[in-house]
Amino acid sequence: MYDFILQILFFSSLSLIIFLLARALPRIQDEDEGSAHLVIFFERLVNRLPLDELDSTFGRHWDKFLRRVRLLVLKLDTYLNEKIKKRSKSPIPSSSIDITNEEFIEHLKSDSDLE
Repeated sequence: MYDFILQILFFSSLSLIIFLLARALPRIQDEDEGSAHLVIFFERLVNRLPLDELDSTFGRHWDKFLRRVRLLVLKLDTYLNEKIKKRSKSPIPSSSIDITNEEFIEHLKSDSDLE
């Protein structure tokens, strides 16, 4: 509960700081014309980046990575299932009901004949 209260206080103080900065921002004026040239330079630089190609390349690599992770998870699942089967091959303790599969099937057939 204390963590929740601390988180609320933290985020409310952060929002207050952002609000105060946003109110003070219009008062700041650009006095340096050289900074405008710098902004234009960076805008041109960003516009020259091939973002579509980067996005498609990242998507291909991400898909490939996810397929490999899926394959590793499937291999791990198979390995663990084999280990479980090996451990479960030990003799099962006898239960109070000793009936084989054939006897059970015969019992079911006889019950269905009565209907």
